[in-house]
Amino acid sequence: MLFAAALVLLVGGLAGPAAGLSEARAAAKQAGQPGLPALNASGAPGASMVTEADGDLRLELDAGISFDRKEVQRQIDEDAERNPLLSDTIRDQLEKYPVGISDDPKAERLDFDGTVRIEGDTGLSLTVPASEVQTAESWKQYFFAWGMGYLVTYQTTGYCLVFFPELAIACPTLGSFTGGLIRGLITQAFNHELGDSKAYTKTFLDALKKAFWSHAQARMLAWLEKAVPGLLNAYKTALRNVVISWARTAANWVADRAEEIASLLPDGIAEWGPPPVSALSTVMVVGDSISNGFEGDYTWRYRLWQWSREQHWGAQFVGPLSGTTAPDKPEAPKPPPPLEDEPPSGTGPRIPRGEYARGVEAAFLNNGSGHYAMWGRRLEQNVPTIKPVMEDMKARGQLPDVLLVELGFNDIGWLGAGADLTERMKQFIDNARKANPDIHLVLANVPQRTTLGSANPDLGKRTRAYNAALSAQVKEWSTPASPVAIADIDKAMGCDPSATSCDTTYDGLHPNNLGEYRIARAFATTLHREFGIGTAPPTDAVEVAERVVGTPENVEFDGTQQGVTLTWDKVFGVHGYQVQWRDITADPGGEWRWAFPVTNRWDMSRQYYGQIFAGHRYELRVRAASGDTVKSAWSDITGGTARPTTPDYPRNVDAGAGPGGGIVQWDPPTGDHSDGITAYAIYLWSQDATIGIVKSFSVSGTTTIAGFPRMPAGDYIVMVAAWNQSGEGKIALSDTITFD
Repeated sequence: MLFAAALVLLVGGLAGPAAGLSEARAAAKQAGQPGLPALNASGAPGASMVTEADGDLRLELDAGISFDRKEVQRQIDEDAERNPLLSDTIRDQLEKYPVGISDDPKAERLDFDGTVRIEGDTGLSLTVPASEVQTAESWKQYFFAWGMGYLVTYQTTGYCLVFFPELAIACPTLGSFTGGLIRGLITQAFNHELGDSKAYTKTFLDALKKAFWSHAQARMLAWLEKAVPGLLNAYKTALRNVVISWARTAANWVADRAEEIASLLPDGIAEWGPPPVSALSTVMVVGDSISNGFEGDYTWRYRLWQWSREQHWGAQFVGPLSGTTAPDKPEAPKPPPPLEDEPPSGTGPRIPRGEYARGVEAAFLNNGSGHYAMWGRRLEQNVPTIKPVMEDMKARGQLPDVLLVELGFNDIGWLGAGADLTERMKQFIDNARKANPDIHLVLANVPQRTTLGSANPDLGKRTRAYNAALSAQVKEWSTPASPVAIADIDKAMGCDPSATSCDTTYDGLHPNNLGEYRIARAFATTLHREFGIGTAPPTDAVEVAERVVGTPENVEFDGTQQGVTLTWDKVFGVHGYQVQWRDITADPGGEWRWAFPVTNRWDMSRQYYGQIFAGHRYELRVRAASGDTVKSAWSDITGGTARPTTPDYPRNVDAGAGPGGGIVQWDPPTGDHSDGITAYAIYLWSQDATIGIVKSFSVSGTTTIAGFPRMPAGDYIVMVAAWNQSGEGKIALSDTITFD
């Protein structure tokens, strides 16, 4: 193990050439440094020294190799802000990471302030100003032990972060334990009190095991392979240059104990085995599109599953569903549904049957992808369904004992809920407990979405209100048998509701590759801290591969049917497409106009583009898009002549508005393709609204009159189009009508 090897080199270097005790003191006195160790002062890389200038005491440690200077500097700054004295910071660290070696009680009175600095690319220094330096020999011994241990802490942490960044969550702990061991060994060497190496080793290993159990075997081996030979040689050079001439006997004692401890570490680490399995073993994710994911996503559920395996938590992820949401299949245009009091049948939740990203492990697909999350799902919809779903899982032998709940955005975003949504969440919890009284729940708060502008100006405010109310009430809902905790995915995603983009999403709300890691980390952190699962949450993803999408192929133009139809092969893993088109008959070389289909087919729609003109030639191209930022290259330009086979204008359109609603009537179209009419579409265009069409519906192809409900006050134009098997025909407009 690299840790064992590093420890041998780290503390074994203390056994270098040394003079006798009396000689050391004499040399120190002659140098004007009473009671100080006389160290190698060459200043060369790999050297370490203690110097005194103008009364200031300075300890330097240089291992001769680069470490993560930015992260080490951040830790130094945090330590300086946290405590008034440097000795307090060191003492706090020693108390947090005990290694089984006690200090002399006198050391508790060791108080001093000072500064720690990074020296060049490879060194560290600790300086105590003259006003803080004490003259007692014992004080300087303790200072040397504490200071050397503290610098070793920083350097070991920095090396760990450079050579194995995947171990970042454990690197500070590894550094602290290593520094603490060095400090303790030096202190006890000075006091001639070195104890039993086996006892030290056991305590040290137990402490490390708690800190990063799941990383310590396979990942330590990987670290060893990655860092050798440079890291080992650098440690050897640096630590063997810590030449203590204070006392040959003390130096040899430290070296002897260090060698014994290091020799015991590999076998001790190898005997750890996997950590104990949590009693919580069956997990169900309950959520909306954020949890469901779209075809080609990894999903945060997969990232959490990966963490559970790394932590040797053998949880089974269950649920009645297993896929992501698949994109719609390309279809020919259809008229809007009939005008009814209730939505037509068949508009329920989309059942997830989409595929995951190509890189998802087969083990997850086979036995880890179960869930209960659906696109567009609201919390209010799950209140009555959670109990029967859990009972159905129980009948399969898969009753969840943990629910990870991510719901609420659709209630807030589209139904105007706010803080009052907590009432629904409490009902959800009560119903879940009816199926399993011992259910453990992790409730995600609702992530902020980037701005929707005037379309939903209060979304951010309502989201904040709900999150605050949820946080305030969770403790009241929690019971010893059925604890409830919060996963702060809003903080994890970090989106600003006043911004137009967010680095963790692909569209302002749904997580991209980075966002998936962030949400998984938020849930894992809560599972670890609140329910004791795993040895540590996953590290924060620093570099995440960006999604890559292919360019559409086999792009074809069809000028029949509605007149302008573009089709292409489906591109896997995209959330939609972007089409550019232009009428080169009306405006040769004109600017491109845009369309945003969600499937691999686009038909020009008359009501939005004021087209199509028979006999005109059109040019088009398409590219794939995954959200707002990830896009493919454009396809080659294709095109052709529009020759639509749809009906002509309905004639004599006449509309009116009154207190009870509106009415529109028309005469059927005449001319080519005007027989075989299957339906008429009616669109109400608001002249006051930014979105234009505010209502649409259809009536039978044999009808020439239709009523519609009263609309909000304002001016409207009624648009009527006839449909046949080829699609939608030309649109006729009424005069302006007004609802008071």
